[in-house]
Amino acid sequence: MLDADYSVKAARRALHAFLPDEEFALASLKDPTKLYGTWVFRCKTRGKNSTFVCKLSTPDAAGRAKILNQYQRLKSTHAAMKDPLLTTPQALAFVEKDCALIMQHVKGDSLQHLLLQFSNLAEANTHLQNAGRWISSFQQPTMHPAAFDAKPHMNWLLKKLQRHDEKLIVIPDHDAFMMEFHQLEQRAAAAQGLPSTRCVTHKDFHLGNLLFGRKGAVYGIDFENKKEDDALRDVISFLFDFAIKWPSSATAFDSLQTAAAAFLAGYADPATPPVVFAFFQKFSALNGWSGLNDRDLANQSKRHRLTCLKLLAQTSLLGLTR
Repeated sequence: MLDADYSVKAARRALHAFLPDEEFALASLKDPTKLYGTWVFRCKTRGKNSTFVCKLSTPDAAGRAKILNQYQRLKSTHAAMKDPLLTTPQALAFVEKDCALIMQHVKGDSLQHLLLQFSNLAEANTHLQNAGRWISSFQQPTMHPAAFDAKPHMNWLLKKLQRHDEKLIVIPDHDAFMMEFHQLEQRAAAAQGLPSTRCVTHKDFHLGNLLFGRKGAVYGIDFENKKEDDALRDVISFLFDFAIKWPSSATAFDSLQTAAAAFLAGYADPATPPVVFAFFQKFSALNGWSGLNDRDLANQSKRHRLTCLKLLAQTSLLGLTR
């Protein structure tokens, strides 16, 4: 783990290797009283208007591989995305000795931050559509058609149920969970083998990892995954994050369906039928539900998360009937 003192020194060494004739003022984007696996600084060149981001990982083989992978993914993805308004920060340097990635600093607000400024859902529609456009552009270079396979998803949940039976975990409201699981089994049979799409996914696509910058630019950040997966994983991950973070006092499910429709208006996937989407939504909700242990529910945010996941397991974002 990295502390503030080590991270400042490592960042300065990396920046000196990157631009040896410049001096930098550093602003930590992490809490200096805590330890982290990665540390991030905003770095302003003294006397100039140049600003960079320096991201550090732990100085060991795993940390070095992690940050190198992020550098390579950022570099290749930036080059592959053809629309200059749907893009990523530019990777500028990888400093192996200090496990440091130096990249372009982009000015913008995350959708998670902007969400607090919206007084109603309609104000978020354009941002949601652009979020769909961004992830579509991100996935497109590696996207290809495939027959949907529900079996790995079902096997994953069956392992969790086995762990529950062995009292290694306690799935909250287990009886209600099982009712939804049995419905998922039916949906798995209906979805098996239908058309879908696969690609190299973002794998951490949420409101905080999408920045809205100047002149309509949309930037995605914090992706390092290189493995292929169901394209829907990014879609559902983002929509669930929106559902959980949108103020609960304003969240009627028809509003979430409206939000999903705005996102999907920007997302291009003509191959995947609604039945596959419905399966993946329900599976994802049950997967998140089973990841919450009974003892977690003393925490208010975890209780809210469980409430949202139950709703997302029971009601279709596409407006389909059960």
